[in-house]
Amino acid sequence: MALEKTIGAGSLTVFLTPGWVTNDHILELDHLEMVQPHVQEETSAVWIDEYHHGYQEDAGIWAVYPDVLLIATIQVVIAVVLWLWWRGKRFGRAYVPREWRVRRGDETLLAVAGWYERGRLQHEAMRHQEDYLRSLLQDKWSLGANVSVEVAVEVAGDHWKEKDVEQLEQVLQMLRARNGSARLSEKQFLRESNQINEIIEWLEKE
Repeated sequence: MALEKTIGAGSLTVFLTPGWVTNDHILELDHLEMVQPHVQEETSAVWIDEYHHGYQEDAGIWAVYPDVLLIATIQVVIAVVLWLWWRGKRFGRAYVPREWRVRRGDETLLAVAGWYERGRLQHEAMRHQEDYLRSLLQDKWSLGANVSVEVAVEVAGDHWKEKDVEQLEQVLQMLRARNGSARLSEKQFLRESNQINEIIEWLEKE
């Protein structure tokens, strides 16, 4: 635990665990009782040489590798990222092929709309909308394709608010009235078609 050696008129005591005599640990456990016999002699002064090693932080995992290796690794990572950015196909703006737009995009919709407009086929277009609307009623609420307006409105009351049910009734009554009626104007067709589309979007979200 300790070594004591006489030097001239005094003595030198060396502790294996000098931390015991510091203020932080002298009162812990039995440190005071262990150290006291070595400082009981009558002396004019007691000198304690407490060496300070300074404050330091843990080096961490990066201290295991030399600086040259770390710098080289960082440069390689940057080079790979730049190469991927230069060669990668998923970086930057995405361009939609023209073939996709022509076949499935807005050009197709405009072409079909233009064909219906030139042929004055508003009634046929609304009939397609009505068929799709009734197929949704059958899929969502198990209503037949030829269900009456009254039955559809009654079933809709169990699923929608009163305001929405009234709008559905108005659309169904409008479709029944348009069956075989005179040609629609463009403005009237657009207004009624938008009303049908609104009901279709509600049913698609069911």
